[in-house]
Amino acid sequence: MEAYDGVAHFPETQTAVTLRLHNKEIEILAPYGLKDLFEMKVKPTTLYQNDSYFNSLYIERVTSKQWKKIWDKLSLEI
Repeated sequence: MEAYDGVAHFPETQTAVTLRLHNKEIEILAPYGLKDLFEMKVKPTTLYQNDSYFNSLYIERVTSKQWKKIWDKLSLEI
């Protein structure tokens, strides 16, 4: 499933979510689940964790988005 594989490579767990219409029903594709989204937690996905080559990209992205200014209760894992 290409859509699932695509969002599995997103930097943050709570942004790795997509919806699609399948057989006239809405299907949620969330390879890391929805818990972080509903708990307002920003965490890196597997490819972007601390020991990863891509971790600096995750940190840069999360910092540049300035999400804490919009959602002050948001928890950021950096």
